Amino acid sequence: MKLDEIFGKLRDWFKNKDSKKLKTDILVIGGLGIILMIGGSLLSSGRTEKKQTDGADRDARDIETSYETQMEDELIKILSKVKGIGNVDVMITLESQEEMVPAINTQESNQVTDEKDRDGGVRTTNQKDINNQIVTVQSNGSNEPVIVKKIYPKIRGVVVAAGGADDPQIRYVIAKTVEAALDVPLYKIEVLAHN
Repeated sequence: MKLDEIFGKLRDWFKNKDSKKLKTDILVIGGLGIILMIGGSLLSSGRTEKKQTDGADRDARDIETSYETQMEDELIKILSKVKGIGNVDVMITLESQEEMVPAINTQESNQVTDEKDRDGGVRTTNQKDINNQIVTVQSNGSNEPVIVKKIYPKIRGVVVAAGGADDPQIRYVIAKTVEAALDVPLYKIEVLAHN
């Protein structure tokens, strides 16, 4: 159907309508349109907000668990190769999250002012301003901070469940391996027999 035909039908419909009935119909249609627009914008903003929040939470969890998961996987890999050790599961808990240290551009300015009063005295004022700005780089259409260092969190504790750990000698080997690999004191390492 062409646009001219649509407008023609609309004109005919308006001509055949009673003016009071027409006003009521227009108000109802307009009201429904406004309700649909408001409802649609509320729903879409709620979805966007939820996606952004979920994404931030997921990113934070990925950063936190990627370091843990990487260490757990490495421990499982090395312990699985030790003679006398069967199935291995490892759980590492951290004291905090991984911390990123951004590059900082520091600008300092120093201004010295000498003021003389009527009596011939001199007062010297020294004003020092320090301006720190995080260095950023353009990436995917947004500014990302330049990271110069990652600070990994301290390990709170390690639990290892391993086949063969019911033997005290194997349990000792596991604990010493974890201690050496992660630089964690023995009292923070728990070794259990895998079922």
